[in-house]
Amino acid sequence: SLYCPICQDVLQDAVITSDCSHSFCRSCLLKGLEVNRNCPVCRAAVHGTHANLAAQGALDELPVFCRWRARGCDSRTPRAGKRTHEAYC
Repeated sequence: SLYCPICQDVLQDAVITSDCSHSFCRSCLLKGLEVNRNCPVCRAAVHGTHANLAAQGALDELPVFCRWRARGCDSRTPRAGKRTHEAYC
């Protein structure tokens, strides 16, 4: 899944737990681990995390609309290039 089980939104800066392999937004998991060192999904102890490159790659390739769509821009760019497009749109 490309959604964070904590914030219920699309993963941002996706990380995966080393112990149980659940994915989260980095900031969501770090905040959760300040309170409890267990996985918010399965309650396994979390001893480490690493970047979830597969999830991040899939998300970066998703086509998204320009934030200026309501003003007439019909561009759909890969999510990874959205900021660049919007800076010049």
